[in-house]
Amino acid sequence: MLDENFTAKLSDVGLLSSIGTYVQMPHSSCSEECMDQECGNIVYQLGVLILELITGQSSEQGGTDLIQWVQGSRLSSSIHMMIDPDLGNNYDARELKKLLVVARLCIKSKSNPKFPVSQVFRFLQKKVHIPRD
Repeated sequence: MLDENFTAKLSDVGLLSSIGTYVQMPHSSCSEECMDQECGNIVYQLGVLILELITGQSSEQGGTDLIQWVQGSRLSSSIHMMIDPDLGNNYDARELKKLLVVARLCIKSKSNPKFPVSQVFRFLQKKVHIPRD
């Protein structure tokens, strides 16, 4: 993830919070067994990143403003209204809906992680079924 100056905020070794502090990652990545709060935050941030990529909007306040904006857009009825205008018509609406489902699952994981980052990765690779709630 990059900031407005194209400075990396997310990498494979750690995470920069929105206030600029560095959070050290555990030595072992979020494995199937790692379902603690730290991994929940990583999954949550991944959901926010997916929303930023789809909408073209930047997130402030740890992503809560973007999440509220997306929820206010009523995803199911106005998906085209929330898509980044820079995409034009160069996207598959079904694929974006699937990405939004993954983002929604990630965002729900902040306080109570339901699955690790590796599972999200498999969702994105289409190797496993995306659960609907």
